[in-house]
Parts: sequence; C-alpha cells; structure tokens
Amino acid sequence: MNKFEQTLPMELLRAMDHLGKAWRCTSPRPNLNKSSFFTLMTLRKYGVRQEQTGGLPAMTISELAKTMEQTNPTVSQRVAKLEEKGYVQRIPDKEDRRTVWVQLTQQGDQLVEQTSSQVHNRMQQVIDKMEQQHHASVQQLIRLIHFMADLMEQEFSNTECGTKNFEKGEKPLC
Repeated sequence: MNKFEQTLPMELLRAMDHLGKAWRCTSPRPNLNKSSFFTLMTLRKYGVRQEQTGGLPAMTISELAKTMEQTNPTVSQRVAKLEEKGYVQRIPDKEDRRTVWVQLTQQGDQLVEQTSSQVHNRMQQVIDKMEQQHHASVQQLIRLIHFMADLMEQEFSNTECGTKNFEKGEKPLC
C-alpha cells in the first residue's frame, strides 16, 4: 500500500468528522442532534393525522423506523429521549392495545414548523455556494455519499458493526 492509499481512509474519516461538527452549527437547537431533528421532521411529514391522536401527526415505531431506514431499537431509544424533552408522546391505540402511536406534541410540531425552513434555507445556501464555486453536481455528490455509506455498511456488517462479534457489554462502533 503506497502513502497516498494510506492517507485516503484518514482523509475520509476527517471529512466525516468535519461534516458532523458542521451539522452542530446548522442544528436548530443546541440540544437537538441531527438524528432527533430528522425523526421529528419525518413524523411531521409522513405521520398520519388521526382523530384518536388529536389531529397531530403520528406513526408507530415500526412505521417510523421503516420510513427512516433505521432499526426499531434505534428509533425507540431516540423517541424516548424526544419524549423526555416534550417533543413527542406515546399514545396507545384505542382499538388495538398492542399498537402505540408516537405523536408530535404541540411543542414538537411548533419546533419543526419554526425551524425546518431555517435549516432548509441554510442547506440551500451551502448547495448554491458549492455549485457556484466548484461547479459541483450536488445531486451526484449526495448519491456518492449514499453509495459510500451503503458500501461501508456492507463492508463492516459482519465485523466491527456486527453485534455478534462483541463481548457482553461491549458496543459496536456504529
């Protein structure tokens, strides 16, 4: 492996870390990470407005996880944290007690309404600057990032990220 090949993985890790730090500057609230914000936005956009949930958007954990392409336990833990902050609440289904709806609260709905356009506008400014300064195809860049993430998941699914390879109490890297 030559010197250039050895530095590419490190540069990729640095870029990913830099992107994570940059998100914190974009975040609409200091105590709201991108995953939590994405969860609230997903609930608002794809949630069903049901009479039994007071007309605010609601989804089950399974529906939310499927829509976000994440696991049920991951989404469930995030929902618990959002519930503690007062942004969502769990409501049992009136007809089927096995079903629990995750619903935006007034506070959560207002947060998404007030901040989603702010985040969208900030991101659009970044995209516009990228296209002007580097003549970059942002759509192609986004596709490449998704492709890279898929490859990373495949590459590490049976190793570092696979929980079956960890001792009890040890957590995977991702």
